[in-house]
Amino acid sequence: MGLFLMTTKVVKQPQYIRVKNKEVTYFIICDEYENVESIKTRLSILAERPPETIRLYLDKKPLDDNFTCHDQKVLNNSLLQALFKIQVEEKEEWEQFPVEAVPEEKEGGEEEKKEEEEKNQTFQ
Repeated sequence: MGLFLMTTKVVKQPQYIRVKNKEVTYFIICDEYENVESIKTRLSILAERPPETIRLYLDKKPLDDNFTCHDQKVLNNSLLQALFKIQVEEKEEWEQFPVEAVPEEKEGGEEEKKEEEEKNQTFQ
């Protein structure tokens, strides 16, 4: 009888992440054990700016360039925020996170609020 050796190779599927900056969203394929610095290098090509002028954030927490995606809980389909260093007057500054849109109050104030509450109570 012959001896059969059977091997299996585990093929990992790459993950993709979305990196958003203002109106632009970049889609990047990466490995979960790839470090953030490598991702910034590839993003720098797409964004046409040096990697040192890019900061990446996950849920408004900065990502460390020296750690992997896995270490920092960047999972498949994660949405990262990219902030770029920009020129403001004669100095360089980092962009700010976009301000969430807050609905403005209607003019008229308290009377309209009372009317709105009364309408809501009638339908309950």
